[in-house]
Amino acid sequence: MKSPLIPFDLNYRTRWMFPRNIRKIYPWKISQILSILSLSTDNQDWSGNQTLQNNFSSMLSANGLKGDRNLYDIRSGGARTYISQLEMLGMIYRDNNKLFYTIAGEDIISGIAPLPITQYMLLNIQYPSPYSMGKNVSINPHLIVKPFLFLFHIIRAGNLQYITQQEMQILMVYGHNNDCDRICIEKIKMMRDSSTNNFIEILNNPDEDLYTPRTNESTIEQRLVNLKDDTNCFKNWLESNMLIVKNEETSEIKFYENPDYSELIETHLKNLDAFLSTSENSISFQRSFGSYNRKKDTRSPQANEISKRSPQKSIICSHFYEYCGLHIVSKNIDLFCEMMQKNYGFTRQQVLEAISPIIARSLDYFATTYFEFSHGGMGSAISFEKATTEIFQEYFGISARHIGQIKRPDNSIGGYADILLDAKTFFGLIDTKASASYSLTHDDYLKMLHTYIPNFRELIPDRNDIPLSFVCYVAGGDSRKV
Repeated sequence: MKSPLIPFDLNYRTRWMFPRNIRKIYPWKISQILSILSLSTDNQDWSGNQTLQNNFSSMLSANGLKGDRNLYDIRSGGARTYISQLEMLGMIYRDNNKLFYTIAGEDIISGIAPLPITQYMLLNIQYPSPYSMGKNVSINPHLIVKPFLFLFHIIRAGNLQYITQQEMQILMVYGHNNDCDRICIEKIKMMRDSSTNNFIEILNNPDEDLYTPRTNESTIEQRLVNLKDDTNCFKNWLESNMLIVKNEETSEIKFYENPDYSELIETHLKNLDAFLSTSENSISFQRSFGSYNRKKDTRSPQANEISKRSPQKSIICSHFYEYCGLHIVSKNIDLFCEMMQKNYGFTRQQVLEAISPIIARSLDYFATTYFEFSHGGMGSAISFEKATTEIFQEYFGISARHIGQIKRPDNSIGGYADILLDAKTFFGLIDTKASASYSLTHDDYLKMLHTYIPNFRELIPDRNDIPLSFVCYVAGGDSRKV
């Protein structure tokens, strides 16, 4: 039987690749980047305009979206990588050296909740595409697959239940087309059955399988490091858009299809074999791809030119998206207005005019970010604590105090629970766990019983007559459901 794998060719890579400027593409980040891009273009040509590109990089850094690095190389390509990422995601396209929004990009910049859009785009990213055929990427044009959707096809078709990051590397190398599913599943099962769990051992030909035109002089070890970086990016894109969740309770981190989006994934899997043609120019491809939930992009270029945006509204909205991720804004409009007045000099009226069309969706933004925090592990633990405090304080109207990082007096041993609830006639303690698959462990039980419960009264010494009525745990998910 003839192998469905693409023959080796020195001119191309046969493994997947992704822009690595931002490893975790949270939907609110995409919203901010698009808003900042609209501020920096100023109706100028993008291609070859290094000054404009450096300005875009500086604005990203100023808004905390890019490392604040000095541009030692005056021809730094950092900004161009951000543009490549937005193009791959189907948010923008180029025409006559200028940048334009697709419908997907237009909808996000106009305030439509970004998560459903970024999820849709991820599940439909395909090779070949203008990105994959770029000279610095050079993926073989005969490699035809939707990489993110292919992962869910493999998990389901192979009854794998989960996939590890190392197993994702197999898809990165051998996912040349949908007919390669059997090869990928067999190699994943081979790794699971192997006592050594050595990735190199399951490769057909390490020198060829890991090859890229840009690493032709690299060692196998160096190529493997490059593959791991690309795989980490692939995994993070899925995770930051909540399509997969991880279980860290075993020595090996496992990633599962997020059951909250199983129906969405099922719908897209029906189009696993549907690909856009790349025979036309890149503009046609990008506009078709970026039309996402519409059959066709019939807008005139003048209607969606990136420079046709109010800089004032764009900067206000870009900060509003981030603010919504941490606050229930319907209760905190005044605080946001004050922040924008103090930091940027906008009037209250200017702020309200900019955000009024999207205030109604602010809880969606909070819910999206809160869910991300709840699954983020140690990296988002404190953010999850603060956001949970916000929910009890602003949504339920219960006085809530974030106490998780307060040190005990006189350097005493032990600490406090994450949140103290004060309902006036009784207290409650909450401990948060930023995990998609948490189970109440014996250690956590003992810590609550012998440390948190006895210690919390140090914070309210004049109210020892008020009873502690309950303790609870808030987590991203229950391991028994996974």
